[in-house]
Parts: sequence; C-alpha cells; structure tokens
Amino acid sequence: MLRLAEVYLNLAEAILGNDQSTRDQTALYYFNELRLRAGLATKSSITYEDLRHERRVELAFEGQYWYDLLRRSYYKQQEVINYINNQDRNASYYDSETHEYKLDDDWTNPGPGVGVATERSLRLPYSDADQNRNHYLQTDGNGKLQTVPYEFGEREVSEEELFN
Repeated sequence: MLRLAEVYLNLAEAILGNDQSTRDQTALYYFNELRLRAGLATKSSITYEDLRHERRVELAFEGQYWYDLLRRSYYKQQEVINYINNQDRNASYYDSETHEYKLDDDWTNPGPGVGVATERSLRLPYSDADQNRNHYLQTDGNGKLQTVPYEFGEREVSEEELFN
C-alpha cells in the first residue's frame, strides 16, 4: 500500500532526478500540497535535501528510509556512503543481568553492533535460484556482477539456453 503523500514525494523526486534543484511547477505543486496540509510555508524550488527531509518527516516510523537511501545511491553512491558513515551511531545492548537497555559510551569505538557502509552495502543480492538458472547473473566475491562479453550482431540466445 502506498500513501498519497509518498506518491507525491516520489513524483517530485522523479522530476528532480539527478539535478541539484528544480523549479518545475508539477514537482512544486505536489511537494507544496503536503506542506500546506501540514500548515507549513510553500517553497519556490526544491533540492534533494528538501525531499529527504520531507520524506523523513512524512513517512516517519514506516520503514521507508533505507529504501530512500538505496534509491539515492543510484545517482550519488559516495554521498550516501558518507552520509551513513558520518552518522553519530553507537552500539546499544540489553544487559540481561540488570534488565536494562544500555548505550556504549565509547563513541570512538562503538563495537561490533555498528558497521561501516561500503558500496556493497547498497546492493540487493540476486537470489541463488536466479543465479543458478541464469549464468549472466553470476557475481564475484564482492557481490558485483561479473562482466559477460557481448558482441553486437551475435545470435540471439534462446530461453532454453539461457535457463539451462
């Protein structure tokens, strides 16, 4: 199920694309519809940061943010990796002896609960079943697709050859 607000924000994001900002009237109309509904001032242009903030507020606690970051990484992968790695993160844990939820106070060494984002973190893996049926989807040890030589003009591969 999609909320109307998410559809509006997706449209504005699609119009923005990889540009720094947009003054496109369609994008502004739908973006500002959400702001007006919330009693906020309208904007005359929107940036990715405006969209990112609006999505965080509008879709809070709905589990969408990771997918927003993945989508952004298609355009600006290093920007997303830096954003994730520069967050103030810590390791939290439940102490079963005291029955308390605790935070690790050592911010310089947050422990095993906090990982480092890399470009591999932003890829969704192909399933084993898909890779086994289609040799064109074989990946290397880092999860990257292995390149398959292709020459234009070669014969078309049949579905039977492709999946057997």
